Amino acid sequence: MSEDRPVLLTWDEYVRFEEVYEGRRHELLRGRVRLMAGASERHDLTVQALYDQVRPHLRGTPGRVFVQNRKIRTSRDTGYYPDLLIRCGDAADRLFEDDARVVVEVLSPSNDPLDVTERLYAYQGLPSCETILFVDHRQRHVSVHRRTENGWTEARVSEGARRIMDGLSIDWTQVWADVDVDASTQ
Repeated sequence: MSEDRPVLLTWDEYVRFEEVYEGRRHELLRGRVRLMAGASERHDLTVQALYDQVRPHLRGTPGRVFVQNRKIRTSRDTGYYPDLLIRCGDAADRLFEDDARVVVEVLSPSNDPLDVTERLYAYQGLPSCETILFVDHRQRHVSVHRRTENGWTEARVSEGARRIMDGLSIDWTQVWADVDVDASTQ
């Protein structure tokens, strides 16, 4: 009796696979392809509110902000689509990045704790990554992971302005207010 074994893809095979299935987003986790689910209105509005605060500060700098459709390769066989990433410097490839200064994940009910932990460790392995944010828009709190000279620290914030990198802060009170004004659903 033969055993069904999952098909594992290399990074290059995954990138070609994504080009064929343009319009559908998949993540690669240790060689396995995972179809991504759609997001809620408030999830998307949270990402937009963050972009609205970040983009003006990066104009005229080497920093670029990408929202939801730019994948990032975190290892030989793993890559994700963070909700927002800031990259300073040239792109790794026309289709993906391999480093970021800031990575933001807006959490959804489908993000289980293991998924969040795997993403955290993957993003911490990026050479230039300074800040990783996990945003829970339903509970209105943010888990902030910052690289220091002594390793990584973690803090929770829910309101007020907080620095995410040199010269750039996010006003969380304003993010939640913007989402509330624009949302038509709970």
